[in-house]
Amino acid sequence: MKKATLHSHRLLSEFTSCFQPEGGKKTTTRNGILQKTYLVAVLVVSFTAFFSSEIYAQSCATPSPICATVTDPGVQNGGAGTFPGASGCLLTTPNENWSTVSIATSGQLVMSILNSGGFDTDAALYGPFPAAGLGAGCNAAAVGAPIACNYSVTNGTAANPALSINIPVTAGQLYYLLVTNFANAALIVSSSVNGTATVSCAAVAAPCSITALAAGTPVVNCVTGIYDIPITVTYSTPPVNAANVVQGTLNVNGQVFTIPAGNNGAGPYTQIVTLTGLIANGLPQNVTAVFSADATCTRTTNALYTAPAYAVVSAGANVSVCQSTPPIAIPLNGTLSGTIAGANAVTATWSIVSGGGTLTGNSPALTPAGVSAVTYTPVAGFTGNAVLQLTSSDPIGPCVSVSSQVTITVNPQPVATATSNAQAICTGTSSIAIALTSNMLGTTFSWTRDNTTNITGLATSGMGTSIPAATFVNITTIPQTTIFTIVSTAPNGCMGNPITATITVNPLPVAVPACLQSCSMVPGGSIGMFDLTTALATINPSCPTCTITYHTSAADAANGVGAIPTAAPALVTTTAYQGVDGQTIYVRIYNPATMCFSVASVTLNVCKRSLNPEPVARNISACQTAAGTVNLVIPNPVAGVTYEWYGVVGANTPAAANTAVTSNTTLAPAGQLATGTTYTASIAAAGTTTYYVIARPTVACSPCTIPPGNVAPNTLYCRSNPIPITVTVVATP
Repeated sequence: MKKATLHSHRLLSEFTSCFQPEGGKKTTTRNGILQKTYLVAVLVVSFTAFFSSEIYAQSCATPSPICATVTDPGVQNGGAGTFPGASGCLLTTPNENWSTVSIATSGQLVMSILNSGGFDTDAALYGPFPAAGLGAGCNAAAVGAPIACNYSVTNGTAANPALSINIPVTAGQLYYLLVTNFANAALIVSSSVNGTATVSCAAVAAPCSITALAAGTPVVNCVTGIYDIPITVTYSTPPVNAANVVQGTLNVNGQVFTIPAGNNGAGPYTQIVTLTGLIANGLPQNVTAVFSADATCTRTTNALYTAPAYAVVSAGANVSVCQSTPPIAIPLNGTLSGTIAGANAVTATWSIVSGGGTLTGNSPALTPAGVSAVTYTPVAGFTGNAVLQLTSSDPIGPCVSVSSQVTITVNPQPVATATSNAQAICTGTSSIAIALTSNMLGTTFSWTRDNTTNITGLATSGMGTSIPAATFVNITTIPQTTIFTIVSTAPNGCMGNPITATITVNPLPVAVPACLQSCSMVPGGSIGMFDLTTALATINPSCPTCTITYHTSAADAANGVGAIPTAAPALVTTTAYQGVDGQTIYVRIYNPATMCFSVASVTLNVCKRSLNPEPVARNISACQTAAGTVNLVIPNPVAGVTYEWYGVVGANTPAAANTAVTSNTTLAPAGQLATGTTYTASIAAAGTTTYYVIARPTVACSPCTIPPGNVAPNTLYCRSNPIPITVTVVATP
């Protein structure tokens, strides 16, 4: 079975006029559009014109027009059809023939499809479509569902036509008619067109096509890099509606243009449109034109033209820098834009217009990145304005190279000077204020100093036109230096190269107070003989190069005047100085390497002899006896004193008996004759013999006190002077 089971019944569409016996009206719909039909008598107009050409055996893409009653042999052996299974009620469409019905004036369209012999002939009507038709785009999706469709085993007769149509139509509409010879029989098919509407015999126009694109001369703004260009579009049969009015717009590269109203035929037409606001990038440009009402009607030409190129350069904002010594490189902030693409790339180069100097990183063909990587170094000592220029290469197209200049102002830097910038002082003394000046009026100064731990007396930083005088203290025993770093700032904001000043703070020589002891020169006296130089080992044991002087007053010692003579012919010298008990001698220790001095005090302590009176020298006479003796007696002996008796025995003579010793021992035990208040001398031989007696205290002098309260480690025992006693022995007659 070739079709569905609907049998021997023509299928009229819902568009066939409906009649109501009651004389009223009925509303029907077609494709969702509200329609109205009226109870009227249909005026059937027969056209007797015939087309002699064969109108069947046409495809959907190339249909033939029907504008009157047409007869023609049916197609035989024509194949399975264009799109079987998608033609409404027709499951197959063998031996198909396509025709078009173009509505010239509005009215009622009445059609009947018949064949000779009543063979199985089927038909379907599609539409309406725009007057331009579907062209090559005719397919199942494009034609859609038929508005009328019929099949029958036996049809095509007047009593049972293959298709009957009676619908209202509007001028400009186009319908597609499909007739199939399902029987594949030799037959004559006739299509009659009647009704109040009239149809056009003109063939359906060729499908829309854009046949050519051409580019004109661009107009470019070389400052903004934007250009416009005319494009000529050649096309045929643009989209129109059923009333043959052009539809939609012509779009070229996304820009929209109105289609002239007169371009509503087959053409060809030439329309010039101007693309605007394009970027001059110097690259080949593809151009696409398309009709908005028919996306299938389009054309693209790759690399239709090459866009112009342009250059934009900026040397950057003017720069103000400070002079530096030596000169430093100044980064340039120029920019290069415009066409940066392939062989059409725009490049640039820097040049020095005035001011001299050197450019680093420059080349004749700098890229945008290279432009901003160049540095400028002024001539040494240069101040003032230097002018630099950034110039682009010549870009492709009408634009030319461009230049931009930048002014670099090199402001002078101050040159600072510091007076008294290398001082050496002694700890505890004041420095000299360091005056700060500059070659530029209004310069300000700031300073910092180092070594603030070992040298105290001044802040670590300050500002002003001088570094003030200060009393510096070196807390160590070696010379220390503090370095001042001085920065000057001119009114133009430029800073000078830092300068330095130094103050070396030397320590004072070691000066330890000392104490000297001596026995009184006379019993009970307060004057003793001193060797002042013996105190030096205590006062300053570590400065062999220092100059030592001895003074009787602190002022003389501080001023370095009135020193005690060191040698004869002076009556009083440093090694034989008669000092008074409790007297202070001032020792000046001067270091010539640092020119620093210290003053140490030496306290003189006189030990008073306690033997008062001392033994008296005297002469004794005695007669010689063979075994006789004579007693030498100390009259009025003193308690706490040991009396030592000596004779003339070699080195232990009384001359070796110093009056000041540091221990309570005998002077010379080997030469000592006896101790005690009495010595018995022999008178066996006639002659004169001298004996010596020395009084030795058993208790030392009081310790020597050193300011501020230290006790001297040594004690002193003050013996008496050797007292001679002469014994004369007279021989017995």
